[in-house]
Amino acid sequence: MMWKLLLLLVLSAVALAVPFIEPPNRISRKMSERAAKGIWKSLGPGDAVCFDIDETLRKDNILLEFANWLGVGDFVQKVTNMPFSPTFTHADSMRLRLSIMNFTREQYNEFLQLHISTIKEKSSPGARDLITTLRNKGIDVYLVGGGFRENADNMGDFLGIPRDHTYSHDLVFDPAGRYKDLDVSGISDGQGNHGKSNLLRVLKAERQIDNLVMIGDSTIDMVACPPANLCIGFGRWNLDPRARAVADWYLMDMGELLRAL
Repeated sequence: MMWKLLLLLVLSAVALAVPFIEPPNRISRKMSERAAKGIWKSLGPGDAVCFDIDETLRKDNILLEFANWLGVGDFVQKVTNMPFSPTFTHADSMRLRLSIMNFTREQYNEFLQLHISTIKEKSSPGARDLITTLRNKGIDVYLVGGGFRENADNMGDFLGIPRDHTYSHDLVFDPAGRYKDLDVSGISDGQGNHGKSNLLRVLKAERQIDNLVMIGDSTIDMVACPPANLCIGFGRWNLDPRARAVADWYLMDMGELLRAL
């Protein structure tokens, strides 16, 4: 436990030494909720909707759930909640927390089976019906999750989304089967630029998408506009004031999206 306390003290010093700066916001570019609903209602063939996964399509967060399962959830949560410099990216934060968790491939696979078994009960109410309706209208659906590849693929299987429409990070293990690194190339532009905005820019161009909508719970999702034409915040499981402030349309119920189509 001593190493954990020392690490937390170091991280606290870093956080205090570097003033926290809000992520780039898009308040000046926000459209009215009425305009946002107009774009949403007009979606059809040639358009696409991208969903975040953790705390959007699922009520939980796979990294924190895994940390709890390993018995280090409280410590990892403290690190998650710490403010860092804007140069300390989402990927940096994930790598730090994964290193603290210090797990093996065998442990991850065991946890993953448990995580998969709860997919139906922990899915956001109405999400499956919404996605089925979108696809029936000829609207492409993509999953862009900031967690792990297996989580994205399993959620896609549950929702009927092909695996070439799911994107996330990959865990890398050493030859002995211990966690080594996080491969973030799954959410990038293929040129080394990581992040949902970069991935969405490539998707929009390569797949010739007209209107692209991003739906998620955090500012990481909301600042994907542009290239997304519309960003919808979802706060049922994670009420993020900063995401709410910059979202074009903010809601708590997937059913509201279904009714507005």
